[in-house]
Amino acid sequence: MLRTTIAVAALLGAFWAGAAFAQAAAEDSSAVQDLNKIRGLVRKPRAVSEEDYKRKLRTNLSEALNVLAQMEKDHKAAPQLHEARLHGVRAAVYLGRITKDKKMGAKALDIINKILKSKAPDNTKLNANAYSVMLILRPIGVTATQPAKGGDKAVLALAQRYAKTEVAVDALMLARSLAEGAKLAAVVKQLEDKVLKDYPKHKAAEEIRLARSTIRAGDAFQRFERGEDSQ
Repeated sequence: MLRTTIAVAALLGAFWAGAAFAQAAAEDSSAVQDLNKIRGLVRKPRAVSEEDYKRKLRTNLSEALNVLAQMEKDHKAAPQLHEARLHGVRAAVYLGRITKDKKMGAKALDIINKILKSKAPDNTKLNANAYSVMLILRPIGVTATQPAKGGDKAVLALAQRYAKTEVAVDALMLARSLAEGAKLAAVVKQLEDKVLKDYPKHKAAEEIRLARSTIRAGDAFQRFERGEDSQ
């Protein structure tokens, strides 16, 4: 009798374990489908005119955010949610740019905060963080001709936040790109100098050295053309 009971218990245990695995696999499959749908929706749509492009983009980005909202309810623990949220940030930012709706900026920041509080990979968090800095440098619905106040500190803080992670160099280069786009020349130089000092053998350092040498060569040629270097 005891052997029978143990055998039945083992069989039931195996059954429930198998059922749980099957359910998890089904949930993962569904989460992957949702993620793939979002990936497709955030791509640039084919269009016959600029107006058609904007219309399709508005529709697709709105739908991407709707799919993400449902995914948040159905797949709270799915690893695919990290990437889906990052696409959601992008969708909210670009939708806000198109519609000039400031609420989309708040929507993007809400998703960004979820990513930063989650167990998402550092690279995902870094990219989400970069969008938050982008919104400081260029807020949605605001046309600015001058660098945003506090933009330099926000860019430097982005790089510093990931200084002790595996994406430290990526953070420096991403911050550099943001600073360059915002015309923060002093910040660009500061970030480049740090890469050259702390990671002299990294590919990023090589890119910076090449870019600087190209600029110097261009400046020298322009001086020659103006006759400033002629004897």
